[in-house]
Amino acid sequence: RKSFGVLIEPGEVKRVAITVPPGTLQVQDEPGSEVFVDGERVGALPGALRIPLGTHDVLVRRPDQSERRQTVTVRAGDTVSM
Repeated sequence: RKSFGVLIEPGEVKRVAITVPPGTLQVQDEPGSEVFVDGERVGALPGALRIPLGTHDVLVRRPDQSERRQTVTVRAGDTVSM
């Protein structure tokens, strides 16, 4: 949660940009495995990956072509492990 003030005069319209930090996905699997989030390749292991907030389908494709799938929900500032 974050609070901020905005001054709006009568009859005025303003746009307010809000920056939401991504979450972190920590995947434990074989080194060299590729990680896909919602069908897009986001990196290879080892390493933590920054992903947008929300619910995502994660696919880990190992070097031997076997796969692991999981749905994860990432919230602001969270680290999700799988």
